[in-house]
Amino acid sequence: MSQLILHVNAMSAKVEDLAGLPVPPATETWQPVSHADFDALVRQAIADAGIEISQAEYGLSKPDEGYRHRLFGIYHTRDEILEGEVGAAIGFRNSTDQTLSAGLVFGSRVFVCDNLAFAGKYVIRRKHTKRILNDLPGLIRRGISQFTDQVDAQQRLFERLQATPLANTATHDILVRASATGVISFSGIRKVREEWIAPSHEAFRQRTAWSLFNAFTEVAKSYEPVARSERTLALTGMFRREFLN
Repeated sequence: MSQLILHVNAMSAKVEDLAGLPVPPATETWQPVSHADFDALVRQAIADAGIEISQAEYGLSKPDEGYRHRLFGIYHTRDEILEGEVGAAIGFRNSTDQTLSAGLVFGSRVFVCDNLAFAGKYVIRRKHTKRILNDLPGLIRRGISQFTDQVDAQQRLFERLQATPLANTATHDILVRASATGVISFSGIRKVREEWIAPSHEAFRQRTAWSLFNAFTEVAKSYEPVARSERTLALTGMFRREFLN
């Protein structure tokens, strides 16, 4: 299953599809950045940092007014967080429809079930205001420079989760707190609980915090791209507070 989950209002795309997309004219307060330019800036910063991309995925929203899009994507890298189990990825987004800031976030791919969990927080998030084209290259370079630290932080968290047994009573408490803090909706508790009780993947039948984490991210596959990234950012932060702090 693809890492980049798209729904009825979005479609899969290739990098060459970005080059021909028209860009709306700027206004006094809004300066769009073409998806092709944003992709090129990020790719250059990744290459300059010595990070190797193994695969890139792109998704575009259906155009508004015929040509305004939102872009979502993932660069899968050759860096591993847990050898043979979890790989490192960089998520990104941009828009030419005045709905989203340009953003980068680090993620982790769980190979066995192709989940993608985003780490910590957006390393950059820049609104499309004046001077964005002056600021964006430096912001992207500084964001990418945090990659190694983020990979190390994810590794510490995941190793702790794998080593932490979890009883059903503790799981229930975590589900309630997750709902109360907006990590999942109240109705989502049932779906995560069902995935915890009967995991979709044999690898997560052990009763550990790692299995519960992956129950959350398995359910998150059904979310829209923006909601998915925001919820998994919140999830990672919650599990770090619960099990590392």
